[in-house]
Amino acid sequence: MFIMSRFSRFLGNKGTDCDEVRELASDHLAEELPPEKSEKVRDHLSGCPPCKHFVDGLASLVTMLTRLPKSQTPPLLKRSILERTIESRENKEGKP
Repeated sequence: MFIMSRFSRFLGNKGTDCDEVRELASDHLAEELPPEKSEKVRDHLSGCPPCKHFVDGLASLVTMLTRLPKSQTPPLLKRSILERTIESRENKEGKP
């Protein structure tokens, strides 16, 4: 939220609508908002260039991140995490 408040000041915070739109931006892009909320966001974006710029930038970032190659967790790391998790559980349960 700290970043958002600094960003709002940078853009010249236009009030609650801008704050709300920025908070809903990810859900809006993922099409996870109820229809009435999504329409409210679209209406706001059509009349607020700073928020439109923010959402467009976020959309570009998401697109770039999805293009990154997927990485595999090294098998030794997986095994180490599993062993430590089991060990931690056993210690909490009082098992040697």
